[in-house]
Amino acid sequence: MSKIFHYFSGEIIQPGDTVRVDGHLGRVVEVFQPGSDNLLAHDFPDGGVLTIASWDGIESPMVWQPPDGELWEDLEFIGRKKDSV
Repeated sequence: MSKIFHYFSGEIIQPGDTVRVDGHLGRVVEVFQPGSDNLLAHDFPDGGVLTIASWDGIESPMVWQPPDGELWEDLEFIGRKKDSV
């Protein structure tokens, strides 16, 4: 069974979401599950979320692990594009 990760505001985290990461705009690149074959899963066995954010013009990746206090709160949902039909 897959884990479903949520922002503190309640929305399900999805790739492509626009987020604010510690005050910097970014996007969700990938959501990976615990125990998956994803290379990140070896370092983060509880799964997590990979974001890319712009820090003064430099794109920086960051992995967010499942909710663990303040760190998760610093990943804020801004919005997502609606599916095209």
